[in-house]
Amino acid sequence: MPRACPTCKSEMVAGMPGFVVGDQEVCRECHDKAHPRCPYCGAELPKLPGARSKCRTCGKMIHVRTSQQIWPSTLLTEEQKVVCDYYRRVHHLGDNTVSFLEVASSLSSSGYGPMDVFWEYARRVELDLAKRKNYDSMRWIAELECLHMMSRGHDASHVLRKYFDIELRVLLDSGSCTMDTTVEIQCGNDACSDTIPLAKRRMTIRQAARHKPLPCEGCVCFDDQPSRFCQCRYEQAWDDFG
Repeated sequence: MPRACPTCKSEMVAGMPGFVVGDQEVCRECHDKAHPRCPYCGAELPKLPGARSKCRTCGKMIHVRTSQQIWPSTLLTEEQKVVCDYYRRVHHLGDNTVSFLEVASSLSSSGYGPMDVFWEYARRVELDLAKRKNYDSMRWIAELECLHMMSRGHDASHVLRKYFDIELRVLLDSGSCTMDTTVEIQCGNDACSDTIPLAKRRMTIRQAARHKPLPCEGCVCFDDQPSRFCQCRYEQAWDDFG
């Protein structure tokens, strides 16, 4: 049964550790208000920040997120803030039942950072979706992983290949396609030069799965805009419908 904070009477988040102020166990928000601390260096702050604020001790930027329910404080590091943004994009996929708090708790003694915890959470969500053959939702995780890696200057080609493999599974799962159904490669107006010759090329899903024309070799979709995802895709050929 949910517990109410004795100070503010709000419901305390299930799965969160207890916070003690004086001789009472209170909610996260009341604890932060009574003892605001920098999430980087642990220095006590003169008051609870209302928005972004720089720590006077370590000089790092503190981010305030009062609506998130995955960290034991409303005062977050930059990495914790990014994880909050990522979590919002994943936690609702396919009625997933994986608990971020349980994943974080299981890794708490292993020295994993916030981003490590998130990707382990995302991996478990992906496995859960795969068991239920919810390939459409799996695409969102692969896309997010690509964007994350590219924004940090890492090669994401292997994840992008996984994304397009999942896209073929989505077509097969639609009920209107088989391995011998013809698909056509569609490219965005700003597709990279190596992909343009592939535009409108046709093949069966079996051939696409075997030869993997997407992504093209040396895909540079992310080079100028790391936040922009590859615009290429497979579509069932119009004259193959029915």
